[in-house]
Amino acid sequence: MLKSIICLSIIILCSILGYSFGERYKRRVYSLRELRRAVLQLQNEILYTFTPLPEAIEHIYEKSSGEIKMFFLDLADILKRGSCESVYAAYIEAYKSHCDKLFLSSSDELLVSDLFKSLGEVDIIGHEKIFNLFLETVKGPIEESEELMKKNLKMYRYLGVCVGLGIVIIIL
Repeated sequence: MLKSIICLSIIILCSILGYSFGERYKRRVYSLRELRRAVLQLQNEILYTFTPLPEAIEHIYEKSSGEIKMFFLDLADILKRGSCESVYAAYIEAYKSHCDKLFLSSSDELLVSDLFKSLGEVDIIGHEKIFNLFLETVKGPIEESEELMKKNLKMYRYLGVCVGLGIVIIIL
């Protein structure tokens, strides 16, 4: 009886680990899509309604979901307080507290940091070019992450179950 409970626990634990590793790929896709949608909304706020950047980011917070929402909330708070000398410095401060929850790769982080380096530094026409460049460039990482998710999500899930079953077979 005890042996079967231990074996079942091992299978469940390994399955959970496999699912959690697979979910990282899913969360990266979600984060990138949500980030792209948020930047599109930010572009509309700045270019067409001429909303100041801190208010525009606060509006993005209200319309976003997931961990991106909390990132934009912190960013808007930092910008409204005026505790940083630039938008990029505010981005760095907000990103530090949310980097582990956004599941972005290092190339994704570089892409996002390039966007925030330029925000607030140029005029409306410059912002339009920056937003267009970001939105065009982010398509590649989104497609890449979707491809990786399709390939690796099932693999990690099955691998977790198989490793658990393998350990149980070795124990028995």
